[in-house]
Amino acid sequence: MISRIEELEQQAEAAAAIAVLGNVQTAHDAAPRLTCSEVEALALIFRALGSPEAAARWIDAHALDDEVDELHYERRVELELRSVG
Repeated sequence: MISRIEELEQQAEAAAAIAVLGNVQTAHDAAPRLTCSEVEALALIFRALGSPEAAARWIDAHALDDEVDELHYERRVELELRSVG
């Protein structure tokens, strides 16, 4: 069983990781280089760490490069329509 101090330390470490890896620039630089399953796995980690926003950011950044036959292509279409409208 972990102590309250250890729990707080883990939360602070998670927040620091999210601040670095979950930011917009990192997502847009790295997400297109990942496969769909890799970005989904990373999104699961962000959600588990309490940051669904970072998860969505990575999926959105990845989706912008997906092709018709890929998992996140529909998301790409949604994002493109949203940017036009």
